[in-house]
Parts: sequence; structure tokens; C-alpha cells
Amino acid sequence: MPIKSIDPNGYHIPQQGSPLLHQNLAWYATDDDRLLGVVIRDLVDNDFSWVIFADDGSGQQPGYCCIDMGINSKTQEEATAKLHQAMERQRE
Repeated sequence: MPIKSIDPNGYHIPQQGSPLLHQNLAWYATDDDRLLGVVIRDLVDNDFSWVIFADDGSGQQPGYCCIDMGINSKTQEEATAKLHQAMERQRE
């Protein structure tokens, strides 16, 4: 099951924080949309992080909650690779 790039506007994802402190760079999903992931650039430290969200199972309007994250990657590519690896582990 591949991980695909997505437009986050089609999902109900909790987003908090200041756009002055971080920038969402790329969003991904598993093919069943059960897991979503985002790569983030920290504008203060100028490093990269990632977050995985899982379907919250509420049965109502689709919603997601954070289940895993990683910090302190040196590049966007490194953070993306770590995100995809973590998403694959979560699918198992």
C-alpha cells in the first residue's frame, strides 16, 4: 500500500501553533486515509519534524489525532523518509 501526497484541506486535521514558528511543507496519507502525515519546518531552529495522525474512530465527521512524531531532522528529505518509515510501521 503506497503512501500518497495529499491536499490537507480535504481532511479534518487538528492544527495548532503559529505560522510564525513553523511551516507545513508536505502532507501524505496511506491509500485508505487511515493515517495522515505532515513534514514541518521549524522556522526558529530551521530544522525539520514530522507528525502522524490517525483516524480518531469517532464515526462522525472524519477526524484525526496525533499518534507519533519525530523532531530534529537536518533536511526535508530526511524528515520525509523518517515519516514514511514511521507510517509504514504504524500500518502493520
